[in-house]
Amino acid sequence: MQITGKTTYQNIAVGCWGIIDEQGQKWRMVNPPAELQRNGLHVRVEAQPAEESVSIFMWGKPIKITDFSILD
Repeated sequence: MQITGKTTYQNIAVGCWGIIDEQGQKWRMVNPPAELQRNGLHVRVEAQPAEESVSIFMWGKPIKITDFSILD
């Protein structure tokens, strides 16, 4: 799947990185690349759903990034 949106840091528990897409949907990046760990970046990512057995985060749908580009 392709997602275009802005990166965001969520200060939940130990913190997590996500993307809010152009439609306002929330996606939580699982083990995001260091280049995407900046708040407010305009990005386009290729991702796939991440399978998680247990998570402490209750924000966004979990995804694993397979490719990305920074649009800023």
